[in-house]
Amino acid sequence: VESDQIEADLARMVDESTRTSPTEVLELLDLMCELLRAKAARFYVADYSLRRLQQIDGRGPVGPPQTVAGTLIGRVFTSGQIQMVRTDPTVVLVPLAEGSSPIGILELDFEVWDGPAPQLLDAIVAVFVMAWIVKGRYTDTADRARRSEPLSAASEVQWDLLPPLACSTEQVALGGILEPAYEIGGDSFDYAFDASRLDFAIVDAIGRGMSAVLMSAAAINSLRNSRRARFSISAAYDNADRAIAAQFGDSYFVTGLIGTLDLQGGTLTWINAGHVLPMLVRNGTYAGPLLCTPSVPFGLGGPVREVAEQALQPGDRVLFYTDGITEARSTHGSFFGDDQLSDLLVRASLENLPVQETVRHLADSIISFSSVGLRDDATMLLMEYRPPKKATSRSRRTLSESNEIMFHRRRLHVTEIGCRSTRLNPHPGVQTNLQNARRKQDPTGGHETRSSWRRIPANASQNATRENGRNGVRRTFNPLVEPYRAWVSHCAAFTLRRPFEPLDRLPDIVHFSNSDYA
Repeated sequence: VESDQIEADLARMVDESTRTSPTEVLELLDLMCELLRAKAARFYVADYSLRRLQQIDGRGPVGPPQTVAGTLIGRVFTSGQIQMVRTDPTVVLVPLAEGSSPIGILELDFEVWDGPAPQLLDAIVAVFVMAWIVKGRYTDTADRARRSEPLSAASEVQWDLLPPLACSTEQVALGGILEPAYEIGGDSFDYAFDASRLDFAIVDAIGRGMSAVLMSAAAINSLRNSRRARFSISAAYDNADRAIAAQFGDSYFVTGLIGTLDLQGGTLTWINAGHVLPMLVRNGTYAGPLLCTPSVPFGLGGPVREVAEQALQPGDRVLFYTDGITEARSTHGSFFGDDQLSDLLVRASLENLPVQETVRHLADSIISFSSVGLRDDATMLLMEYRPPKKATSRSRRTLSESNEIMFHRRRLHVTEIGCRSTRLNPHPGVQTNLQNARRKQDPTGGHETRSSWRRIPANASQNATRENGRNGVRRTFNPLVEPYRAWVSHCAAFTLRRPFEPLDRLPDIVHFSNSDYA
């Protein structure tokens, strides 16, 4: 009987959502409260910058927006986890997302959190999100709700050009962001999934404002046209090059990266059109830039000089970005730079932050660094390759009751009960050079990874103990595992400090900085 009632309630929610007028979608909140036995519901929408959440109802905004940083509702938004606060009444905070692209937060008040509500919640919320997305195409309600600041006309065009900021499948996760969110100009990105591949592009048009937006729009739509006609990326490059030259003349250009990812084999194929090189993070370590002989930017005419390929491993992260990221300046005139960007990217990987949350953190760091404002648009597109694991045999050898080293397909794991683990696996074809890694040496011959990490003297015992603050159980771990060097941080995470460096010599890199022409 209970199952039949749940199905009837869900069918009613679906029926009402299909019949609801686009201007009355928020009235579904009343029906949601009735079906879930909730006292009240509040709907918060994330703004364009993903830094604020604005409550709205059928009449428009309700009160001032709430910041994502430092608030409970913001923590639920960034973590994507349902949170229940046992107050009077009980408040349940539900993150809302279109797939993996965040939308906002739903707050529900309950007298008692039991009965059919926990079983119905996911399905009812999914129907509401579907109605909000589909009906939103016919009204400006959603677009108005996302504005916590005035939006420039150029930014209006650019945001309408973009795909969803995030998308995840079993094989890959994508997350993108643009800054400054309310004044963006010539930066853009695009992607599309096929049955066995992912196509992507990131572009940066010369100049700023509406003229730059029109150039990036021409480039993106030309690349989309070639992609949908199933042309190769070389043909797509040629078509975009001719489109920019024909519409804007030979004095204007657009830099960019276009490529594909084979979802089954993990082969990344791309063309560099005078753009900054993408960054690769593997096993929690910065593996360097992905090299590709640059072709000239779109609009300047020229052949494709190289179609580069890179075999990705499970867990690899590749960051595509524009020069506005590294050329952001502080109040003292210093640049944000590649080193700081790669360091933050590695830290996010070690903390296991989701892809979309990683780019949001990176954007916040850049905005905080450049307190005087960005001189150029700053855009990122982060890709994580994570194919389903294949069932294979494993051999294990126990070191102690709480430690084990697992060798599996040339991958070494160091694990501890109750601790996070980092996979230590050198890049094939990349030299492991621990002696030349960037480490601080102490007089005793020990090493220190970062100032906040625990120092391990050279004469320390290989075995050490730590007190688990949660349950008071003393556990044994091995902080040094040869031929790798792994050591534990205060947060009990094993990691490496730059364990390898590329063998290949960096070629002469042609990089067209659009900010020089603004």
